[in-house]
Amino acid sequence: MREATDMPLMVKLSPAAPDIRTIAKGIERAGADAISAWQHAARMAIDRARRKPLLGNVYGGLMARP
Repeated sequence: MREATDMPLMVKLSPAAPDIRTIAKGIERAGADAISAWQHAARMAIDRARRKPLLGNVYGGLMARP
């Protein structure tokens, strides 16, 4: 991605990585400006008409509306 843009580049570091130090160093070598270590906050969306969760697993990484 670094070659495709001159905009700031932030890469999300997965908590599932077996060794996050190795992954983080690779991200740095690849030219990222920052690493995001934030995992989404669990949220729930409700279908008010049905009075049931919209997501099949009930909770998920929904984005907050501004």
